Amino acid sequence: MAGCAWLISYFNEIVKEGGYLGCIGVLAMFSSCMTWVALAKSLAVMLPTLQEQFGASTWLVGWIVAMVDGSVELAGPIAPILRDTFGVRMVFMASGVVVGISFTSAAFSTSLSTIACILAVVAGPTLGLANLLSRDLIGRCFEKYHTTALSIAGFGVSMGYVIFAPLTQFLLDLYGWKATMMLLGAIICNLTVCGALLKPRDKTTSGHGDYQAVDKDGDQRVNKDDDQRADKDGDQCADKDGDQQVDKYGDQQVNKGGGRRAVDDQEDREYPQSRASNHKTIRKFITSNLNLYLFTSVRYWLVTFVTVMTWLTFAAWMIYFVPYVTISKGYSLHEAANFVLIFGVGKLVGCLLVGQTIPACRKIGIGANVWMLVSTFVLATYFFVDPWLTASWAISVNASVLGCFHSFTFVLYDVITKEAIGVDQLGSALGWIGLKAGIVRFAFLFFPGLVFDTLGSYTVAFVIMGGMNVLGGVAMLALTWLQRHRKDTAI
Repeated sequence: MAGCAWLISYFNEIVKEGGYLGCIGVLAMFSSCMTWVALAKSLAVMLPTLQEQFGASTWLVGWIVAMVDGSVELAGPIAPILRDTFGVRMVFMASGVVVGISFTSAAFSTSLSTIACILAVVAGPTLGLANLLSRDLIGRCFEKYHTTALSIAGFGVSMGYVIFAPLTQFLLDLYGWKATMMLLGAIICNLTVCGALLKPRDKTTSGHGDYQAVDKDGDQRVNKDDDQRADKDGDQCADKDGDQQVDKYGDQQVNKGGGRRAVDDQEDREYPQSRASNHKTIRKFITSNLNLYLFTSVRYWLVTFVTVMTWLTFAAWMIYFVPYVTISKGYSLHEAANFVLIFGVGKLVGCLLVGQTIPACRKIGIGANVWMLVSTFVLATYFFVDPWLTASWAISVNASVLGCFHSFTFVLYDVITKEAIGVDQLGSALGWIGLKAGIVRFAFLFFPGLVFDTLGSYTVAFVIMGGMNVLGGVAMLALTWLQRHRKDTAI
């Protein structure tokens, strides 16, 4: 009874800090993460079937799956702009509809290139918008319980592996690959229902989306519906300094005193400095909206390198694990699906642990950076050891360890980014980091399949992936040292 009372009190504190919007943000991230796994892992399970159906090589089908997985993060930099324009709710609901329809439409494709275009160009980037905005929302609504909220949302990834790997194999055996894609597309459309629950609230620590912002002193900022911004007809809009207003035709300007002056086109041409000023304004607009000044931070690049290395190696595992254990180790597709299921169980355990471990360790001076460092080296050990394991119990134990510590890295990506960059630029930082990680996966994830087609073994590829995780650990060491012993240039 005492344990239940403590648990209820603990969750009440989490709900109180995040409020309605924070709790729905956790649910939204849970749903988007599960959809991401459904999109990528179901294609990975279908890799042998698609390879046989279209007569393609292993590296080509694996590369297409990698492109779909990597494309999820390509739209990250524009997510904050869409959030400010349409609101989190609208973007999330539209994402669910587009992703579900895209996955269903891919079932009618007659070539791998068509499937790649539909899923990598349309479905992936659209899903990425929903995923990034939900992560940004959690970062803005939670401070003390940020890690716990992310760990709860991370259950979506774990449940995705537990559910969709065996479900996809079951549907393949029963209906074939086309019907499987249509059924999975229908399931993915449920993402829209979750988005519908995202209602705006009046006050939050954020100034984005369709809710108002409050500064540190409690003074309410102006949201997008206030009079200082442009009205729908675009008749007048104030510039940033409030000095001038330009009507929608650009013919007249209004200074802050209310007097009007004509703008002569010929005079504009006679004074090139006005065009230079316009160019400067455009550059400033692009820089401020896309937050390009993040690229000047050493901490940003270190976080980016760690994320790219760990995500690249894990995506390679996700895509090639099923053919790896079936071809190289001689297990059946059903046994391979069971290994993935065990990995998902390990992720569930990891999600339970990370939400409690990180806050407890902070009290004794062990922060998120240290746990991220430990996790990257554990992932490296997995890739070094697994090619030499043949017994099913050993493969299962190794997969469960990978799942557990991947949950740690999955949650800690956002935590170390928030600590290194700051909450105000969290959405933009996650977007730009995700874009780079997606491009790298898009460019290099054909390599494990190419190694297998050339050498007939995945051993070399796995050893290389272990080395890449070691490099990520080195970058994590540098970030930890920098945050403890140096003051980086303010972003």
